[in-house]
Amino acid sequence: KGEDQPFFVRRLLHFSGSYVEPLSYSWRRNTDARNFNLVGRPPLAFQLGLDDSLRIAQRGVGLIQQDTWSRSTNTDVTSGLKLPLGFSVKPSFKEQVSRRSGSTQDRLRVEQSQTYPSVIVNWGRADRVWGLRRFLNSAQVNVRFEETASMQAEGSLDPSNLIREDASTEWRATWTGQWRIGPTTRIEYSSNTSNDLDFEITDRADSTIVARQKPPLRGKGRDIKTTKTFDTRYKLRPRELPFFGQLKSSIDLNFQINVSSQVRESATGDEQLVPISSSERWDAQLRATYSFSQTFRGEGVIRIENDRNNISEKTRKVRELRMSGTLTFR
Repeated sequence: KGEDQPFFVRRLLHFSGSYVEPLSYSWRRNTDARNFNLVGRPPLAFQLGLDDSLRIAQRGVGLIQQDTWSRSTNTDVTSGLKLPLGFSVKPSFKEQVSRRSGSTQDRLRVEQSQTYPSVIVNWGRADRVWGLRRFLNSAQVNVRFEETASMQAEGSLDPSNLIREDASTEWRATWTGQWRIGPTTRIEYSSNTSNDLDFEITDRADSTIVARQKPPLRGKGRDIKTTKTFDTRYKLRPRELPFFGQLKSSIDLNFQINVSSQVRESATGDEQLVPISSSERWDAQLRATYSFSQTFRGEGVIRIENDRNNISEKTRKVRELRMSGTLTFR
């Protein structure tokens, strides 16, 4: 048994290595400081960025040129899984912490942002579904889900020092396929929801402040946005067309439809959220480009757009027909 264990470990590592991607980890820190009215030259370690302690006296703080200090720390962790049938999963974690001050080091603003979970699922062999291979040369499905939470505080990230909290959720699904008859099509749906809370700025000298308790709520908001996109591209090879005759070069055709909606809500304190803006928009566009010669390239665009404001019940309509040409001198 003792002799079989190393062999089992080797097989386990070989098996997991073919499915698990390497773990990637990065950590970065950046410090930026500007100091004025120094009575001497800072130490060499400070000048090279190895030490962030100034240790030099100052004659006074100016009203025009004020000392500033900021530091940001970024942490990224990424890995992945290779699964059968062309599936792959890539999770990641991101964190950013920044601290900055203005005219005095006593007033410190701290911000923290974390993106987790963040997962990308890719299916690179979506054309292998029964019945689709007769119509598609290739197809790919991509799904992304991400949650981000951030906070802003005065002095430290203690709950009693909070100024603002934000949380957002985003997910996106995309299908891309290459048809056997020629066009390439992309269908995408995305949804993004964000919530933010604003707190009252507390007075640290107030003895009634309870530690580890958030300040009173000043206001809150929500933003909901969805987008649907249909995009297809096709390169029409040189051929003879009615009214146009024999084409000399390929025509690049692009047809796109976008449908989106957005609702923004706001409230004061603990009151119920009320919509402050609500809009629905859709647009369709057909674009064609053609090279008449090596020195002249033409373009034609047909675009229709409707943008409706649901609160004012008004709709802005755009109808566009544009023809243009580009002449290149050699």
